[in-house]
Amino acid sequence: MTGAGAPGGPGIIKALQKDERINLIVADADDFNTGRFLNKTFYKIPKAGAPNFLDEILNICLKEKIQVIFPLVTMELFRFSEHKEKFEAHGIKIIVSNKKSLDIANDKSALNNHLFKSIITPTFRVAKNVDELKQACFDLGYPSKSVCIKPSISNGSRGVRILDENISEFDLFYNYKPNNLYSKLDKIIEFMGDRPIPEMLVSEYLPGRSILLILLCIMVYLN
Repeated sequence: MTGAGAPGGPGIIKALQKDERINLIVADADDFNTGRFLNKTFYKIPKAGAPNFLDEILNICLKEKIQVIFPLVTMELFRFSEHKEKFEAHGIKIIVSNKKSLDIANDKSALNNHLFKSIITPTFRVAKNVDELKQACFDLGYPSKSVCIKPSISNGSRGVRILDENISEFDLFYNYKPNNLYSKLDKIIEFMGDRPIPEMLVSEYLPGRSILLILLCIMVYLN
Protein backbone atom coordinates (compact mmCIF):
# COMPACT_ATOMS: atom_id res chain seq x y z
CA MET A 1 0.00 0.00 0.00
CA THR A 2 1.51 3.30 -1.08
CA GLY A 3 0.61 6.59 0.58
CA ALA A 4 1.01 5.27 4.12
CA GLY A 5 0.91 8.85 5.37
CA ALA A 6 -2.30 9.76 3.55
CA PRO A 7 -5.23 10.91 5.75
CA GLY A 8 -6.92 7.52 5.48
CA GLY A 9 -3.68 5.55 5.68
CA PRO A 10 -3.62 4.57 9.37
CA GLY A 11 -7.23 3.39 9.36
CA ILE A 12 -6.75 1.32 6.20
CA ILE A 13 -3.54 -0.19 7.56
CA LYS A 14 -5.30 -1.31 10.75
CA ALA A 15 -8.18 -2.77 8.73
CA LEU A 16 -5.89 -4.75 6.41
CA GLN A 17 -3.85 -6.05 9.33
CA LYS A 18 -6.94 -7.77 10.71
CA ASP A 19 -6.90 -10.21 7.79
CA GLU A 20 -4.25 -12.81 8.59
CA ARG A 21 -4.05 -13.81 4.92
CA ILE A 22 -2.57 -10.41 4.02
CA ASN A 23 1.15 -9.71 4.34
CA LEU A 24 1.05 -5.91 4.27
CA ILE A 25 3.95 -3.80 3.00
CA VAL A 26 3.52 -0.01 3.21
CA ALA A 27 5.39 2.77 1.43
CA ASP A 28 5.49 6.55 1.27
CA ALA A 29 7.67 9.33 -0.13
CA ASP A 30 7.99 10.82 3.36
CA ASP A 31 10.31 9.17 5.90
CA PHE A 32 8.29 10.35 8.89
CA ASN A 33 4.71 9.55 7.93
CA THR A 34 2.22 8.13 10.39
CA GLY A 35 1.68 4.85 8.55
CA ARG A 36 5.27 3.64 8.70
CA PHE A 37 5.09 3.37 12.49
CA LEU A 38 1.97 1.20 12.35
CA ASN A 39 3.32 -1.56 10.13
CA LYS A 40 6.21 -3.99 10.37
CA THR A 41 7.63 -3.37 6.89
CA PHE A 42 8.03 0.08 5.33
CA TYR A 43 9.75 1.40 2.21
CA LYS A 44 10.53 4.96 1.29
CA ILE A 45 9.67 5.53 -2.37
CA PRO A 46 10.13 8.38 -4.87
CA LYS A 47 7.30 10.81 -5.48
CA ALA A 48 4.90 9.97 -8.29
CA GLY A 49 6.47 12.48 -10.68
CA ALA A 50 9.98 11.08 -10.33
CA PRO A 51 11.40 9.28 -13.40
CA ASN A 52 12.34 6.22 -11.30
CA PHE A 53 8.99 5.94 -9.49
CA LEU A 54 7.66 2.93 -11.38
CA ASP A 55 10.97 1.06 -11.43
CA GLU A 56 11.42 1.49 -7.68
CA ILE A 57 7.91 0.22 -6.98
CA LEU A 58 8.43 -2.76 -9.28
CA ASN A 59 11.73 -3.65 -7.58
CA ILE A 60 10.01 -3.62 -4.18
CA CYS A 61 7.20 -5.81 -5.51
CA LEU A 62 9.62 -8.38 -6.91
CA LYS A 63 11.72 -8.38 -3.75
CA GLU A 64 8.71 -8.81 -1.42
CA LYS A 65 6.74 -11.06 -3.81
CA ILE A 66 3.86 -8.55 -3.80
CA GLN A 67 0.75 -9.57 -5.71
CA VAL A 68 -1.45 -6.49 -5.31
CA ILE A 69 -0.66 -2.75 -5.21
CA PHE A 70 -3.14 -0.53 -3.36
CA PRO A 71 -2.25 3.16 -4.05
CA LEU A 72 -3.71 5.96 -1.94
CA VAL A 73 -2.01 9.00 -3.49
CA THR A 74 -3.95 10.77 -6.25
CA MET A 75 -1.00 11.55 -8.52
CA GLU A 76 0.27 7.97 -8.24
CA LEU A 77 -3.03 6.69 -9.63
CA PHE A 78 -2.34 8.24 -13.03
CA ARG A 79 1.17 6.78 -13.27
CA PHE A 80 -0.07 3.34 -12.29
CA SER A 81 -3.08 3.52 -14.61
CA GLU A 82 -0.91 4.34 -17.62
CA HIS A 83 1.61 1.58 -16.90
CA LYS A 84 -0.45 -1.29 -15.51
CA GLU A 85 0.98 -3.66 -18.11
CA LYS A 86 4.49 -3.12 -16.69
CA PHE A 87 3.32 -4.79 -13.48
CA GLU A 88 0.83 -7.25 -14.97
CA ALA A 89 3.71 -8.79 -16.92
CA HIS A 90 5.00 -9.95 -13.52
CA GLY A 91 1.60 -11.08 -12.25
CA ILE A 92 1.09 -7.97 -10.13
CA LYS A 93 -2.36 -6.42 -10.01
CA ILE A 94 -2.98 -2.72 -9.28
CA ILE A 95 -6.22 -1.47 -7.71
CA VAL A 96 -6.73 1.49 -10.03
CA SER A 97 -9.33 2.68 -12.55
CA ASN A 98 -8.58 3.36 -16.21
CA LYS A 99 -7.13 6.76 -17.09
CA LYS A 100 -10.31 8.03 -18.76
CA SER A 101 -12.32 7.46 -15.58
CA LEU A 102 -9.55 8.99 -13.44
CA ASP A 103 -9.44 12.10 -15.63
CA ILE A 104 -13.16 12.66 -14.96
CA ALA A 105 -13.09 11.77 -11.26
CA ASN A 106 -10.07 13.96 -10.50
CA ASP A 107 -11.43 17.00 -12.34
CA LYS A 108 -14.25 18.49 -10.26
CA SER A 109 -15.72 20.44 -13.18
CA ALA A 110 -15.57 17.45 -15.53
CA LEU A 111 -17.16 15.27 -12.84
CA ASN A 112 -20.02 17.71 -12.31
CA ASN A 113 -20.63 17.91 -16.04
CA HIS A 114 -20.59 14.12 -16.25
CA LEU A 115 -23.04 13.65 -13.36
CA PHE A 116 -25.28 16.49 -14.57
CA LYS A 117 -26.28 14.35 -17.56
CA SER A 118 -27.91 11.72 -15.37
CA ILE A 119 -28.64 12.90 -11.83
CA ILE A 120 -29.49 15.97 -9.76
CA THR A 121 -26.39 18.02 -8.97
CA PRO A 122 -25.79 21.29 -7.14
CA THR A 123 -26.10 24.27 -9.47
CA PHE A 124 -22.62 25.10 -10.71
CA ARG A 125 -20.54 27.15 -13.13
CA VAL A 126 -17.01 26.70 -14.49
CA ALA A 127 -14.75 29.77 -14.47
CA LYS A 128 -11.47 30.09 -16.39
CA ASN A 129 -10.46 33.59 -15.31
CA VAL A 130 -11.14 36.13 -12.56
CA ASP A 131 -13.97 37.89 -14.43
CA GLU A 132 -15.74 34.59 -15.05
CA LEU A 133 -15.24 33.68 -11.39
CA LYS A 134 -16.94 36.88 -10.23
CA GLN A 135 -19.79 36.46 -12.71
CA ALA A 136 -20.30 32.81 -11.72
CA CYS A 137 -20.62 33.80 -8.05
CA PHE A 138 -23.20 36.47 -8.91
CA ASP A 139 -25.11 34.03 -11.15
CA LEU A 140 -25.46 31.68 -8.18
CA GLY A 141 -26.90 34.38 -5.94
CA TYR A 142 -23.85 35.77 -4.17
CA PRO A 143 -23.74 37.82 -1.93
CA SER A 144 -27.23 37.00 -0.65
CA LYS A 145 -26.38 33.28 -0.95
CA SER A 146 -23.19 31.50 -0.02
CA VAL A 147 -21.22 29.77 -2.77
CA CYS A 148 -18.40 27.25 -2.77
CA ILE A 149 -15.33 27.57 -5.00
CA LYS A 150 -12.51 25.15 -5.67
CA PRO A 151 -9.93 24.52 -8.42
CA SER A 152 -11.14 21.90 -10.88
CA ILE A 153 -7.96 19.92 -10.28
CA SER A 154 -6.26 20.02 -6.88
CA ASN A 155 -5.04 17.70 -4.14
CA GLY A 156 -6.87 17.28 -0.85
CA SER A 157 -8.82 20.39 0.12
CA ARG A 158 -6.36 22.87 -1.38
CA GLY A 159 -8.09 25.92 -2.83
CA VAL A 160 -11.53 25.17 -1.37
CA ARG A 161 -13.38 28.18 0.02
CA ILE A 162 -16.94 28.91 1.14
CA LEU A 163 -17.74 32.49 0.18
CA ASP A 164 -20.15 34.05 2.66
CA GLU A 165 -20.63 37.81 2.80
CA ASN A 166 -22.20 37.55 6.26
CA ILE A 167 -19.31 35.86 8.03
CA SER A 168 -17.92 37.65 11.05
CA GLU A 169 -14.14 37.69 11.39
CA PHE A 170 -14.67 38.21 15.13
CA ASP A 171 -16.89 35.13 15.32
CA LEU A 172 -14.42 33.02 13.31
CA PHE A 173 -11.55 34.11 15.53
CA TYR A 174 -13.19 33.28 18.86
CA ASN A 175 -15.61 30.47 18.09
CA TYR A 176 -14.03 28.34 15.34
CA LYS A 177 -10.89 26.27 15.04
CA PRO A 178 -8.20 27.91 12.87
CA ASN A 179 -8.83 27.29 9.18
CA ASN A 180 -9.05 29.14 5.88
CA LEU A 181 -12.34 27.65 4.71
CA TYR A 182 -14.51 30.78 4.95
CA SER A 183 -13.82 33.94 2.99
CA LYS A 184 -15.44 36.70 0.95
CA LEU A 185 -15.35 37.24 -2.78
CA ASP A 186 -13.57 40.61 -2.62
CA LYS A 187 -10.72 39.09 -0.59
CA ILE A 188 -10.30 36.26 -3.09
CA ILE A 189 -10.30 38.68 -6.04
CA GLU A 190 -7.80 40.94 -4.25
CA PHE A 191 -5.04 38.37 -3.89
CA MET A 192 -5.68 36.88 -7.34
CA GLY A 193 -5.08 40.28 -8.91
CA ASP A 194 -4.19 40.11 -12.60
CA ARG A 195 -2.62 36.67 -12.42
CA PRO A 196 -3.97 33.85 -14.59
CA ILE A 197 -5.87 31.34 -12.48
CA PRO A 198 -6.54 27.61 -12.92
CA GLU A 199 -10.01 26.55 -13.98
CA MET A 200 -12.39 26.87 -11.02
CA LEU A 201 -15.63 25.12 -10.12
CA VAL A 202 -18.18 27.48 -8.56
CA SER A 203 -21.21 25.80 -7.00
CA GLU A 204 -24.07 26.55 -4.66
CA TYR A 205 -23.24 25.83 -1.04
CA LEU A 206 -25.24 22.91 0.34
CA PRO A 207 -24.79 22.47 4.09
CA GLY A 208 -26.34 19.77 6.26
CA ARG A 209 -29.17 17.67 4.84
CA SER A 210 -28.94 19.14 1.34
CA ILE A 211 -25.56 17.57 0.65
CA LEU A 212 -26.74 14.25 2.09
CA LEU A 213 -29.54 14.22 -0.48
CA ILE A 214 -27.05 14.83 -3.30
CA LEU A 215 -24.80 12.02 -2.05
CA LEU A 216 -27.78 9.68 -1.89
CA CYS A 217 -28.66 10.49 -5.50
CA ILE A 218 -25.08 9.76 -6.58
CA MET A 219 -25.09 6.43 -4.76
CA VAL A 220 -28.35 5.42 -6.45
CA TYR A 221 -26.92 6.45 -9.84
CA LEU A 222 -23.70 4.49 -9.36
CA ASN A 223 -25.60 1.38 -8.28
